[in-house]
Amino acid sequence: MRKKVILSITIFLSLCLLANLARAEITITNPLRFGTFQELINAIVNFLFTISLALSSVMVVIAGYHFVTASGDPKKIQTAKNIILYTLIGLGVIFFAKALNGILKLITQLE
Repeated sequence: MRKKVILSITIFLSLCLLANLARAEITITNPLRFGTFQELINAIVNFLFTISLALSSVMVVIAGYHFVTASGDPKKIQTAKNIILYTLIGLGVIFFAKALNGILKLITQLE
């Protein structure tokens, strides 16, 4: 019996609280500083572009280290060539994404 009374009082107080919350004006502020989805995508692409440029230069330095320390070993030389090749492919993809983002931005401005 006592548990039922406590449960009833809890439910009643919860409903009163919910009723007060329903009348209150609740405003939710945008936690992002971007107003549209397109601005958010542009910011993400710009961030990834900056990071990829920094990482690509580090990867070229690592490939150069492999070239210098190869001592004529064909496996290490091939590893260094592969690092440079995959770095250039990654840069190409990032540049293509940046260009595509710019083209889509221009198209939406024209409409």
